[in-house]
Amino acid sequence: HKVNLMSGCVGGGGAESSGLPLMLKLHGIFMVAGWLGCIALGQYLARYLKAAVPGWLSYHAKLQSFGVLLMLAGLRCAYDLVGGWSISGRHQTLGVFILIGACLQPLVGSLAHWRFNAQRLAPPWWPDKVHWWIGRLVFVGAVVNIFWGVQMAGVQAAFWIAVLWIAMLAAFVVYQERQDHARRQETAFPSSSAFDDIHGHSSLDLPSAGQDSGLVNKRASRMRERKLFAAFCLLTVGFLLVFAYVLATSDPEAASD
Repeated sequence: HKVNLMSGCVGGGGAESSGLPLMLKLHGIFMVAGWLGCIALGQYLARYLKAAVPGWLSYHAKLQSFGVLLMLAGLRCAYDLVGGWSISGRHQTLGVFILIGACLQPLVGSLAHWRFNAQRLAPPWWPDKVHWWIGRLVFVGAVVNIFWGVQMAGVQAAFWIAVLWIAMLAAFVVYQERQDHARRQETAFPSSSAFDDIHGHSSLDLPSAGQDSGLVNKRASRMRERKLFAAFCLLTVGFLLVFAYVLATSDPEAASD
């Protein structure tokens, strides 16, 4: 089989065209490792674990930055494969918008960090919430584009592995959202995901009027969240290894954009 990124199709070919080109495999592996690995972990950390992970902002920035570098490496592989730049299909077109958003994110995030004010009552729309929503939209677009790319390559096993990973991520997110809802009900304060700022200051971190049991419960909750995140990291690494192996050893089936 031969993959034509210019047209977004996989077609038959002679013996010399069987299998996926090396640059296409590397393109897929770098993009999946960047978006479904580093950037997904960094966003999960920033969204749910501000109070549970000391120094979360540094980890978040490093994970996001490394994810963008992997994305750029994948983009270079695509450039070498095609022999130039081409925007001729939905996968390539969406990829341009994702690239723009991914490059804007570090700038907007840095601005939010520099403009942080510990006295504010809630994070402002600009630049904090704009940073949040660009990140969410770009990540969703990247997930969609990964599925389109795997379909174009015709590797059905890799497609279903990615589906399983998304289902796992959804399960973790639903669990964390339910935990936030339970905290709101118990404390009558907004959840950390609603009012945490970029430095992790939260209404949940207010003193508990000397109630030792409340402090013990808070520590236990944060320990559970750290263990859950560790499990999420291990599962993500396992997914990336399996995905890379399947893509590297695959013989694509016929597919089209």
